[in-house]
Amino acid sequence: MENLGQVLHSTSYYMNTAETIDSNANGKVCLIDRGNNTFYEKVANCEKSGGIGAVIINNVSGVLTATLGTTNDTTIPAIGANYDNRSALLAASSMSIDIGSSNYGYMSGTSMATPAVSGIAALVWSNNNQCSGEEIRNALIKSAFYPGTDPSSHDVYFGYGIVQAKMADEYLTENPCTGETHL
Repeated sequence: MENLGQVLHSTSYYMNTAETIDSNANGKVCLIDRGNNTFYEKVANCEKSGGIGAVIINNVSGVLTATLGTTNDTTIPAIGANYDNRSALLAASSMSIDIGSSNYGYMSGTSMATPAVSGIAALVWSNNNQCSGEEIRNALIKSAFYPGTDPSSHDVYFGYGIVQAKMADEYLTENPCTGETHL
């Protein structure tokens, strides 16, 4: 999520949704559920409580990727966690967080997805060079993993889904291309 820093083998403390300051978090890594307030408010309340790191647990299956906003003034390392790991995180007596600097960062959106999907399309096409571009695109759409509510549609969160190269290749094996383009 944000804020460089390292916390090693520190006691963890469950802060619910961290809507208030809680002195029991002093010197500990705050485990915080997503919901009710902003990510920034959660981390700020952990830090004001004396917390030395924050782990915000998603409220749905999947990785939590977020920011603390453009006015973030917190300093403790804060990360997002997958809801599927919630039970294990809450059962842990200690926790480590290590957020280092690098030239790379986690990014999302169409500007990040386009080069990745283009590369996967080229890979699938290299295995199925008899296909038209339209057929490759259709195979990528038909074989995509869709984590949203309606896999038959396109939406602003998941587009047509998460591209899966192997599944697209298998789709084309089961549905051979004709090489025709329909304009």
